[in-house]
Amino acid sequence: MPGSSEALQQLASQESPYTIDVSEQPAVAAMPREPGTQIETVEFTSGAAMNVHPQEVRISEAAATTIEDAMADWSAAYPGEPTLAQEEYGVPAVIARADCVISPDGQLHVYEIDDHPVGSGIMQQLIPESAPAFGALKDHIEKGRPLVTELMYDERPYAHDDDLWLPQITAATPEDYAIIARGRRSSPGFDEFMERHERHSILTGRIRDSKRPLVDMDIATDFQHVDEFAAAVAELPEDQRKNYVVKREHSSRGETVGVLLNSKKHRGGETMSRIKGKMEDDNVVVQAFKEPPRMSNIGLTFTDADHAFGLDMIDRSSREYRDSERNAIFAPGTEGENYSILRIFGVLDPDSGRHAVVAGMAASRPNVLVHGAEDATTARVTVGSTK
Repeated sequence: MPGSSEALQQLASQESPYTIDVSEQPAVAAMPREPGTQIETVEFTSGAAMNVHPQEVRISEAAATTIEDAMADWSAAYPGEPTLAQEEYGVPAVIARADCVISPDGQLHVYEIDDHPVGSGIMQQLIPESAPAFGALKDHIEKGRPLVTELMYDERPYAHDDDLWLPQITAATPEDYAIIARGRRSSPGFDEFMERHERHSILTGRIRDSKRPLVDMDIATDFQHVDEFAAAVAELPEDQRKNYVVKREHSSRGETVGVLLNSKKHRGGETMSRIKGKMEDDNVVVQAFKEPPRMSNIGLTFTDADHAFGLDMIDRSSREYRDSERNAIFAPGTEGENYSILRIFGVLDPDSGRHAVVAGMAASRPNVLVHGAEDATTARVTVGSTK
């Protein structure tokens, strides 16, 4: 029952539809690293930056295959639109990213699959072995037309890295081209921008910035207004109120995601009044909160506590600042202060018509609001043996 207290009760009991075989090896593991290495700052062309941890996280081949299955189900359920990606390749986007956590027993919990993900350019630099898959896709697309990118002008900063591996569109670009076109649906001129580029887009077109196509609605529910969600929670007996992830439906920004925690076990939950302020008057999509792995210090040292923590501005009197060296570091499978999610990229294999997982990044913060956070510390994620 969408938009009801009964639907919220059902969320708490729903299991992940994806299970990874962990009988032979763990689904996720931390790899050995060189001692004395430090966090590095990697800058986007737009001036944004990410703090990259030297720890490599690895997922098993079985985990990669399960993520590919989730991407195939997402592709099949995605609404139709007149893009090059759908009309020529039969997928919503030729590059997709699964934002997920994997529990120790092999349950894959996919928060959402991003239909126009940022990060493929930076990832190819951080994980050079991922570059050939993107290069092969580019070569395949360019058999009939050039592949370019364009960023729609917007007064708000838009972190992007497509120009690290694709040329910007120019006046000399021929009439037939393929494009990664970046623009927010809420920005003035978006419709005109997509009028030009939608039929050439290898990612999504006008559907972007809507959460419904990104989330498996079989394990989520939606409300027409956040007040309806608040009322449904209030109807539940206190001992039946669980933890929920609440997302503003028409927004791609991380700051429009809230986590309502009805226990004090985790750090970073928000009050209902704060969540209401984030959602404004939009519809909301609600998922059951699945605890991200908690990570701990693995002995890395820093020269700058602010840099280590991954924040430009923090309260220097806070415990987070005093403990920043400990909090900024994580090792999958160990207990500690940080929470981490996996952001795994899949690149279309034109022969099979499926996305193939190539690599990804792990985002980590000392707060359950990891999803979409710009101040998270990042680690490389590769695919291979986790033994």
